[in-house]
Amino acid sequence: MLKDSFEGKIIRVDGFSNEEITCKLFSNDKLLDEFIAKSSHKPIQLSGKGIFRFVFESVSLTRSISLKLSLFQDDGAQWLPLLESNDFIETLPEETSAPRFLIVLCKSKALHIIEESGEISEDSSLSVSESEEIMPEIKLCDDFRDEPLPSQEIHEISQMSEPIDNQCNTQEFLESLESEFLDQSSIREEEHHEISEMDTSERLHKIWEPEISALNESQDRQSFELFKDPPNYKTMLDDLNLKYQQVCKLQEIQAARVAEYDMKFVKMFENHRDLVKRSKEREDSLIELVNEKEKEAHLAQEEILRLRSENSKFELENKTLKENNESLLKEIETVNPAPLLKEVAFLRKNIAELEKILANSYSKEFYEAKLVEKDQIITSMHRQLRNRPCESDTRESQNSSISIIDELDESVRFHAKSLNLLEPLIRDKEQMYIYGHRKLSLMLFNGNLMCRIGGTFKPFKEYMENYVLDTSVVRPLKKRFTLEQNIDKEYDFEHFKEAQAKTKQAAKPSRNVHVKRKSRS
Repeated sequence: MLKDSFEGKIIRVDGFSNEEITCKLFSNDKLLDEFIAKSSHKPIQLSGKGIFRFVFESVSLTRSISLKLSLFQDDGAQWLPLLESNDFIETLPEETSAPRFLIVLCKSKALHIIEESGEISEDSSLSVSESEEIMPEIKLCDDFRDEPLPSQEIHEISQMSEPIDNQCNTQEFLESLESEFLDQSSIREEEHHEISEMDTSERLHKIWEPEISALNESQDRQSFELFKDPPNYKTMLDDLNLKYQQVCKLQEIQAARVAEYDMKFVKMFENHRDLVKRSKEREDSLIELVNEKEKEAHLAQEEILRLRSENSKFELENKTLKENNESLLKEIETVNPAPLLKEVAFLRKNIAELEKILANSYSKEFYEAKLVEKDQIITSMHRQLRNRPCESDTRESQNSSISIIDELDESVRFHAKSLNLLEPLIRDKEQMYIYGHRKLSLMLFNGNLMCRIGGTFKPFKEYMENYVLDTSVVRPLKKRFTLEQNIDKEYDFEHFKEAQAKTKQAAKPSRNVHVKRKSRS
């Protein structure tokens, strides 16, 4: 079996300073050689199928490159780059830049001993002399290696060596050497100019004479050893049969291995097809998943935009509410609610006391019934007095005044029912009536019930709707103030009365109606 190897030499290194450059050669991370790159003239031996790594080190710079020998197909020189990291290259570059180095490589081939099974025997126990006796042409070729020959001479030598080659076919070996000899023949053409001018047979005889003589002597010795005893054809036939059986067994083993390899190849093909199918299905499912996720992302983006718009609206509303709150706080700071709060506390206290009194006393309906009874008694008395004969003018005037008061009471009761007053109108004296905590001065004018306000008179219904029924002290305070402000604190009642008097004086209406009261006769 042939095994390729290279002999190389580093000629030039660029990109480094004039310092001493050390080159380290590794094969599969195993140090093979270490030398000075610019001063060493020792050739480098490269062989095998591993990864070779060249490391160039100097004081200031370190660069390297990793490659395989399969990249080099022909002999010659090649510029190789030096890299800082990721230094493995798969193809030879056409152009390189510094740092780089120039290396010259030449192929060298050797024959290894082949065992009967067809595998290379690296740990062969044959000696050098025994290997020369088995394959004498190897020594011949090794001696001939240093002398380059043209292709025609190589062809003739191969024809001459055909009868010698009974156990090993050297024709293929010589053909493989032809390319190498052709390259070397151009280099040493001048040295062998005299030999090339001679006839072919003479040149071959001159070159091969010592080797042929030695070879003839060895063949004579071997033939003498072979034929000194009479040939035993039976043993030879047995040997041939044995060899034939071995070859048949080898063929059967080979056929079984081929069938096994076929089955493995079929299984590998089916597995690969299933794997491709599963990967395709997986790819389709992943594409669908990606599409679904994109749709979800699109919906999420739309939701985010909607929420952002709502958030902006809420921020604007919050801003306006904060501004309104600040304005209200400033208004509250400017207004002093302490007197009003004190009045509210005082009113609440009075209301609580009144509620206690009402709870302990009779009900409102009881008092109303009492008042109705009194009014009935009074009216009956007025009627009796009216039916009695008049004895004097004084009695007539009294009767007239009593009739006026009766008409006034009827008118007051009628308006109280029509307005649905919460509290009854109670007559105090003559034309003065009490409603809650208010005192009203009432009179009849042209059949209409009038109420005196200051120096003017207004209709009773208008007065009650505008000044009595719609006025409330507690309700607006509930809207304006909170419980956080201390409502139950004591207040200055005098200051509140003064402020109320000022407002009454400012809102005093002008006189529109002038009514003369009838004097008692």
